[in-house]
Amino acid sequence: MVIAVSADKKRRLIEILKGCSALAVAFSGGVDSTFLLAAAREALGDRVSAVTVDSPIHSRREIREARAIAKALGVRHIVVPFGDITAPGFVANPPERCYTCKQLIFAEIIRVAASLGIRRVAHGVNMDDQEDYRPGLKAAQEMGVASPLAEAGLTKAEIRALSRKMQLPTWNKPSMACLASRIPYGRPITREDLVMVEQAEESLLQLGFDGSRVRHHGSVARIEVVPGDLHKTLRKEMRTKILKRLKQIGFKHVAVDLEGYVQGSLNRAIEGQGIAGAGGRGGKSAKPPGGTPKT
Repeated sequence: MVIAVSADKKRRLIEILKGCSALAVAFSGGVDSTFLLAAAREALGDRVSAVTVDSPIHSRREIREARAIAKALGVRHIVVPFGDITAPGFVANPPERCYTCKQLIFAEIIRVAASLGIRRVAHGVNMDDQEDYRPGLKAAQEMGVASPLAEAGLTKAEIRALSRKMQLPTWNKPSMACLASRIPYGRPITREDLVMVEQAEESLLQLGFDGSRVRHHGSVARIEVVPGDLHKTLRKEMRTKILKRLKQIGFKHVAVDLEGYVQGSLNRAIEGQGIAGAGGRGGKSAKPPGGTPKT
């Protein structure tokens, strides 16, 4: 029954996409944007392009993976360098930071799309995303960025199931979030802090912790790993490796969060402030097929 419903939603998605004369997909190389790009390729052929904004809030690994996926799908891919992260509404890191950030990024994608003669831009937001605190969605709506996956009623679980059926390499990939999301609201965002987060998470990945997060609390790195991996962090040899690597990066203290990885855990700081959706699903450590975290 679930498979049949997902198939029906995919058919609806293809119909929506075929209504575009041409389309530029805001492409990160994650689960949702990869599925959207693959579906758009199926619906539009060469009339779809992928646009990736390469900024300091995105890890080098993400950019490399986005390039590889777009190439494998046979889609024209434009990677746009974007180093300006000086907007006050972003640097000050208020709860609405994502709104300012998405305004800047979508403006760049829309500009690139226009240069290619493409008037329609879409991103990979799904039905589940609307339950979390995501001010960036408001920016996308205001700027006319389409959300075909949500329009077709697709959930994250359905997108993963369909991606697996389509043999997309991202079907069980841990969901991604920009590096700025690791820094607590109110703490100014600097390039140096973003680099520290990226290097710390890359180190944990190399040590076997897939889908981990490193929250930057000044001199303290708070590590969130998949709950099933918590025991690994407590082994003496592993503790020694983690401490050595993260202190080399610049952290003075390293803490492991006993709750494990939780989506939107930093949003707890703004719960009760009248911000719709601020709690999101932050009390859950959701995991997709394969045991990797959901976001």
